[in-house]
Amino acid sequence: MPIIPEGGIPTQLVIRPTTGEALVIHADMADVVIYRAAEWDANGSSATPIASLSREEIATLAGFVRYWLDDDTEGFRFSSETPNISFRK
Repeated sequence: MPIIPEGGIPTQLVIRPTTGEALVIHADMADVVIYRAAEWDANGSSATPIASLSREEIATLAGFVRYWLDDDTEGFRFSSETPNISFRK
C-alpha cells in the first residue's frame, strides 16, 4: 500500500502539470478526472470536467507507467523537491 509523505493512505491526489495547458488532474481514490485549472480553482471538484478515465483506462495507464519506470517499490518518489502535487486524506 502506498504511503504519503505525511503518513497514512491517500484518498485524493491533485496534480497541476507544469507544462502545456493549465490543467488539473484530480484522482479521488480510483476515479481520475481532468479539469481546466481556472475552473478547478473556482469550483474544486464541482467544476465541469473536460475528461475522465474509465477504470480500465486507469489500470492500463498505471501498469504501463509502472513497467517503464521499473517501479518495484511502495510509496511515492519525486524527481524534484517541490513537485506541484498535493495529497488529501
